[in-house]
Amino acid sequence: MTKLIIFNIESPKKQSLSVPWSNVQH
Repeated sequence: MTKLIIFNIESPKKQSLSVPWSNVQH
């Protein structure tokens, strides 16, 4: 879960990708 937060902060532009990424995460 922390990875998602860091990813969002590091790549705010990829926020759109963060949404599907969370769903894809097993």
